[in-house]
Amino acid sequence: MYLNTVFTIRGFAVVALAVSLLSGGSIAQAPVGQAGRAAEITGTDVYVRSGPSANHYPVVKAQAGDRVTVVGENREWLEVLPPEGVFSFISGDYVDTTDGKVGLVSGENVRVRAGSLLPEFAKNKYVVQTKLMRGAQVSILSRDPDGYLRIEPPPGVTVWVHSGYVSILPVSDNGFDQPETDAVGGTVTTGDSSVATLQVDGLADASEATSEEKWLFKGQKETPQRRALAELDELVRAELEKPVPDRDFEPISNRYEAIAGQTEDVFAGQYATGRMEQVAQLASSVERVRSIRKLDEQIESQRREFLKERAKIREEMPPIPNGLDAQGVLRASALYPPGSFPERYRLVDPTARRERTIAYVEVRPNSSIDIPSFLGRYVGVRAAGRRLQTGGIQPVPIYVLGEIVLLGGETKPDPSPDGG
Repeated sequence: MYLNTVFTIRGFAVVALAVSLLSGGSIAQAPVGQAGRAAEITGTDVYVRSGPSANHYPVVKAQAGDRVTVVGENREWLEVLPPEGVFSFISGDYVDTTDGKVGLVSGENVRVRAGSLLPEFAKNKYVVQTKLMRGAQVSILSRDPDGYLRIEPPPGVTVWVHSGYVSILPVSDNGFDQPETDAVGGTVTTGDSSVATLQVDGLADASEATSEEKWLFKGQKETPQRRALAELDELVRAELEKPVPDRDFEPISNRYEAIAGQTEDVFAGQYATGRMEQVAQLASSVERVRSIRKLDEQIESQRREFLKERAKIREEMPPIPNGLDAQGVLRASALYPPGSFPERYRLVDPTARRERTIAYVEVRPNSSIDIPSFLGRYVGVRAAGRRLQTGGIQPVPIYVLGEIVLLGGETKPDPSPDGG
């Protein structure tokens, strides 16, 4: 929520905007093709992820000072336009091209998936970013051996970064108009957002002060308290130039409090009281960002430890007693849609509360098995080969199909067509 009170000094509408962004206020989704809010990465090797959680795989690492454009938010995650170099995947089976550079989508609702520039996540394709209709144009970057095309992210595609590693830039750096104030009072306008103001007689725009006018209150008597307020306002602006976790408003707040408590200059006391409320909100936002960053670091550390311990486990696939290698209900796979290479299907456990993929069944090229007749039915699989698909939290076995048999059960529709 915006501050209810903003003094009409140029630059402190920026303070209000910063409080709104850092205190959990919503950031409106920017329409496709229009600019959002400029921001800067404040950490080193910050993951930019394919979705708004630590469970979504990273697409790139950002460094301190990198600029991003914020177009939305989801709790502690900021939605940003894809940084330079980030790409998306689309199945080459649904793209027609004559030159390998520009393609036209030849199917309906063709999924576009998030690609990753990081080697350890390069095989991941499970995050669907958007769907394209027949005739949509894509810019092709390259073709992978599995038949997927790397393309420029289509319009509307976004990625995500944790807000604890991002600093929203001041209004002037965002490309918006500078805040304007009514000489009599009314509103301070920043872009298309309006903030209520408190009119105080004789309070002038700080940018109009000359070198001789060291205090902010043009036309009014100079007092030690007002000179101190001018200095404190500049200190606040200086803190706002720092990365969010490095800001320290406590000494400034203490000095505002001292002026608010004096009785020699009543006007300065009222002004300082208002500033104390603003600075308190800024300080609270900084603490929240620090807390989120610490929690995120703990989660990432625990995740790495878990993966390290899991790597030590001997991964075996025990045989099923009846001579089959695996059994379950055969489903289509969203990760490997019809026409993809390799051709794979999901084998799911129908007894689980939510159908869980227990294995992938890979069909060899030129196989004579009529796979569609087995979809949605309970089957047993004898494998001609086996391996593990790794890269996720839980490895999934892949069985190269040698033989498939019906074990009973009626055909059932796939309840989750967008599943793995």
